[in-house]
Amino acid sequence: MAMQEELRLAQPNKGDNRLAMRVVITLGDVLHEEGALVGDAVVLTTRIEAITPPDEIYLSSAARLAVNQAEVRTALIDTVPLKGFTEPVSVYRVEQTHHTHVIEDQYIVFTDLRTFTRFVETSPMTTVEKLLDALLELTRGVCREFDGVMRFTTGDAYCVTFGDATLAMAAAERLSESWGAFLHEEKLSCAINVAVHRGTLYAFRSYLYGKGLNVASRVESASATVLAPNEGSIFVSGEARRHLAGTRWDARLDLIDVRPRGHAEVEIYRLGEKGPNSTCP
Repeated sequence: MAMQEELRLAQPNKGDNRLAMRVVITLGDVLHEEGALVGDAVVLTTRIEAITPPDEIYLSSAARLAVNQAEVRTALIDTVPLKGFTEPVSVYRVEQTHHTHVIEDQYIVFTDLRTFTRFVETSPMTTVEKLLDALLELTRGVCREFDGVMRFTTGDAYCVTFGDATLAMAAAERLSESWGAFLHEEKLSCAINVAVHRGTLYAFRSYLYGKGLNVASRVESASATVLAPNEGSIFVSGEARRHLAGTRWDARLDLIDVRPRGHAEVEIYRLGEKGPNSTCP
């Protein structure tokens, strides 16, 4: 059950397009014969697996009797004829209870490539693929370096979360600088825009939602209106900025006269250039 839950949470908002797992549990003797597993229990598992839908856990009657019914609820699916068995076999399913996971106080980093649509329309497919591969690798890199979690991606946009404000800002700046270096080296033009917001996420089954996500996305969209067509920058919501007080980024954050659509109470700050003696941790 935990494996299935983790697999769902790792693929948020993909619906039926995600990878799903079916699980079958039987109880019986297993024999090893010339490197292979054989026996009635193995055959029964295979037969039940063929009728098990994705995201379900099916049990044989023997396995069901071995389950603590006070902890795991089961229900009879049917008594079905299975190839290789003279009598119909009773098959049970685990009745899973899905709970909403609350992911509190996350620093949500939302990125988007500027002029990506135009870039796709005017560039060879191999160049577009190279651009997207580089973006994926750089995003993975900052996740590893600054202990982030890649929550989802939609085309050229990424959503990554961090548990600490300074890690989120360090990751945002590292990603922005690395992306700029990549564009310069490849002589390409497709700047990245980054928004940072502090909020709470909710995960249910494979669905990820919450005001925190909405605000982060709209901070990025609103902030893009103050940029030149092929300019990118880093923007921080007022909620995130409060937790950067006293850090090396504090003095570089300037309030801009833009508010996210539907969230007029949210202030947006733009990160200015580094001073001559400042470094990214």
